[in-house]
Amino acid sequence: MRIDLLTTELHVGGAEKCFANLARFLKQRGHSVRVISLMPRPIPGLDSLARSIEDHSIPVEYLGVESKWQIWQLTKSLKALVDDSPPDIAQSFLFHSNVLASMVYPQHNIPIVGGERVADPRRFRAWVTKAAVKRMARLVCVSQSVALHCEHREGITRDKLIVIPNGIDVRSTMPASEISTFAQRQLALPRSTPCLLFVGRIDYQKGIDGLVSHADDLLNKLPQFQIIIIGEGPLRSVLQTQASQLRNEARIHFVGQQSNVLEWMRSSKLLLLPSRYEGMPNVVLEAMAVGLPVATTRAEGIVETLGPAAEDQCVLIDAWEEWIEMVVRLATDRELASRIGIANRKRCEEYFDLDNQLLLYEKTYQEVLDERAKSRLSEQK
Repeated sequence: MRIDLLTTELHVGGAEKCFANLARFLKQRGHSVRVISLMPRPIPGLDSLARSIEDHSIPVEYLGVESKWQIWQLTKSLKALVDDSPPDIAQSFLFHSNVLASMVYPQHNIPIVGGERVADPRRFRAWVTKAAVKRMARLVCVSQSVALHCEHREGITRDKLIVIPNGIDVRSTMPASEISTFAQRQLALPRSTPCLLFVGRIDYQKGIDGLVSHADDLLNKLPQFQIIIIGEGPLRSVLQTQASQLRNEARIHFVGQQSNVLEWMRSSKLLLLPSRYEGMPNVVLEAMAVGLPVATTRAEGIVETLGPAAEDQCVLIDAWEEWIEMVVRLATDRELASRIGIANRKRCEEYFDLDNQLLLYEKTYQEVLDERAKSRLSEQK
């Protein structure tokens, strides 16, 4: 198959990691793959995913638009690429690439498989997504929760929805054989310093504003601990200023985007993710794979991911007192943390093997193309 894969950007993030894994997998399976990014190539130092795709001799086209809302310029650029070299099928990831794909590929009678990775509550996005999906053959949802959101909030018919969870290469993501001190070395902390780790976009969606607002309450109950915040986003400067005014400000570290997240995880006691809405956060899978407990919420897809161990790792969204109590319990009860870490790793091995999930994408593309071929035969008769 000749397959176009569209994404909004190739910066390091959960959705982008899944996208890069899919591109490499399809190339290894013998398909002709072209990657298209709406935004420019990431700058050196933040381009690890772009390099991982390019290193597999997969052509990457950067449409180079700085603003995601320059839709007409994007449409013209993408149409020129498809005119020059039309694929058999296209897969889009994320909201903006879904919209763009729906405007271009149907003009060439090329089927689209879209991607819905988060249960976004914004009404405008729901309306636009519904319009875009009408021109798609399938919409891949990363969890049953997201599929239900698409059906009930966005009005997408069930026959177009397919659930393919995120996956992780469990065999190459082993837990640390001994406690790592990577984070402590990076921050010039004593080797024995226990750390709590947040990884994600610094945005309202991830609940990071609440984490910073309640950081003093949390750290007062965990006097030996430090909080490390990995990621970038629109709230970073505001939250850094807010953190600088806290009593425990010296124990809160904003370290920006990091390409070696697993090393930071292996030297932390716990992953913090107080999300308000989700789809199936890839960072939770990464934490599970390295045997790390997670202090999170019952946002979409998270309970599905954690399974039975979710009871000890989730509270209701924005239930901050209960969340702090859970963090303290997981951070201080070694036996509980060890038991949960082992359960998390085992669940990854049993349910979220990367190759098994990626095969479902390939199977979906073939089904769509087979349906298209049968439809054409029927029309000819």
